Amino acid sequence: MGDRPGKLKFMGACAAAIAGAVLAAAVASAQGPGDYQPTTTLPNPTTLPAPPGDGRVEFGAEAKAGPLRGKVKVKVVCEESCTAEAGGRIRLSGLPGKGKSSKSYRLGSDRDTIAAGDTTLKLKVPKGARKKANSNSFEGRTRAKVTVEATDAAGNSGREQLRLKFRKRN
Repeated sequence: MGDRPGKLKFMGACAAAIAGAVLAAAVASAQGPGDYQPTTTLPNPTTLPAPPGDGRVEFGAEAKAGPLRGKVKVKVVCEESCTAEAGGRIRLSGLPGKGKSSKSYRLGSDRDTIAAGDTTLKLKVPKGARKKANSNSFEGRTRAKVTVEATDAAGNSGREQLRLKFRKRN
């Protein structure tokens, strides 16, 4: 057995559509043949707003990973004016000691409005991560995953994810 209330709604909608068509035919026959003019008018196509595009914004992001310092710098380039936001996580693996051999830290986030060009977003590295990564006893790897998101004025957005490998400071 089916969904009876759903069938009743569908049947009611069909009846309303048929009644509307019968009413339009009655109006047309009352006015005479050839005198029928529809009451609804379509808007002029030139007055309609432009479509917002394909839903994406064209941008690029890059970051260089040298020795781990106080900030991770991410360069963002937009072809049109946009707002860029970046954030991410940094992971230290191969930590000395017992138990968990890796630790993850959240990078600071940054946001900037770009007027058709480029800018550098600076993500703060937590002090604990800097100290552990640059200590003499740390022999592991330091990696970061940074997510950059850009949004233009029309609401189109794009996302890019960067993966960085840091080297040991000498």
